[in-house]
Amino acid sequence: MNWAFQLMQHTPGVEQWIAAPWILNDQFPLSDARYLRGGIQKMLGLSPKHELDFHHLSNNLIRLEHRLPIYRHWLASILKNNPPDIIHAHFGPVACHYLKLANELNIPMLASFYGYDFLKVPTRKPNYSKQYASLFQSAGKISSPGPGSAEFLMNAACPEEKIAIIPLGILLKRFPFSPKKKKPGALKLLQMATITEKKGYMDTLQAMNLALKSRSGIELTIVGERQNLELVKQMEKYIADNNMKASVNWLNPVSYKDVPSLLAKYDVFIHPSRKSRDGDVEGAPVCILEAQATGLSVISTIHADIPFQVKHNETGLLTKEGNPEALAKSILRFYDMSDAEFASFSQAARHHVEEHYNVKAVGINLLELYKSMLQTSNFPK
Repeated sequence: MNWAFQLMQHTPGVEQWIAAPWILNDQFPLSDARYLRGGIQKMLGLSPKHELDFHHLSNNLIRLEHRLPIYRHWLASILKNNPPDIIHAHFGPVACHYLKLANELNIPMLASFYGYDFLKVPTRKPNYSKQYASLFQSAGKISSPGPGSAEFLMNAACPEEKIAIIPLGILLKRFPFSPKKKKPGALKLLQMATITEKKGYMDTLQAMNLALKSRSGIELTIVGERQNLELVKQMEKYIADNNMKASVNWLNPVSYKDVPSLLAKYDVFIHPSRKSRDGDVEGAPVCILEAQATGLSVISTIHADIPFQVKHNETGLLTKEGNPEALAKSILRFYDMSDAEFASFSQAARHHVEEHYNVKAVGINLLELYKSMLQTSNFPK
């Protein structure tokens, strides 16, 4: 959740309290924030430094919290005499869980949705449809990262006037721009995302296979946590069956600090998001913004907020999701592109992110949303 860290870090004039049943001391510390560690984690005296530390224990504690809200009760006892002005809950299920706390404390809630919570959660757990309805009615505002994902909320009967658009921004200085030049007769593609169905990895591989039938020198590098092991096996089999091992490289996930140097090694970023069979969708993939900030053009799909992140025919190429043939044509277009047009795409990509996704500007927008919620809230100030 580096995007949440960046946004919190660049929302000026806000005293931030961070509450969760499991809190890490990881690579995204907020030195000025108050961390509300309590419940079972505090009783056990655990202070993990990485998300894999006590991985099974943390997952079980989070599941337990939804059935037996020990942490929420503890938090209520801590906050009742000194409540915050607003509860900002990240992800729909989290907002549902803490809505009761906001009501008990008589303070407004901002509930932010980002991706899996739009459709996958109510599809897999239908009881959340009723919880979402209560959330949409009671929360002060519901935010999404863009107009495309806002439609998911409206389709779920969230009142349009309750929805606020808060884009996911990036810190531009962390991703220095480098004008892109590619070698003739070659194209180096990068896909960097957790390996799950909605990231479109099989579409990428099928498009690569099609493109390689008419062009040589196309390489794909895959970087991502192997979360869906069944999909990983499917990808490995496809690569082997189609003799693509020489053209596809697998790398281990890289730390957040190493992402800019990794992006600098490639010509084009590919991220063909799609709706998965279990209803999972994207919101606004931050990796697309990071790639464009460095000057990488993007090959992606018309999915959720991506058409707002990527300007078709200016900063990248977009096609309908689930269409490897169309993706292959996008790959070939960048392969055959003139130096002048390639440079134009690269420069436009950086300018687009600078203009619309600077986290400093997004943080100010979030601050203004907080202020407007307090001014219009029916809760006592």
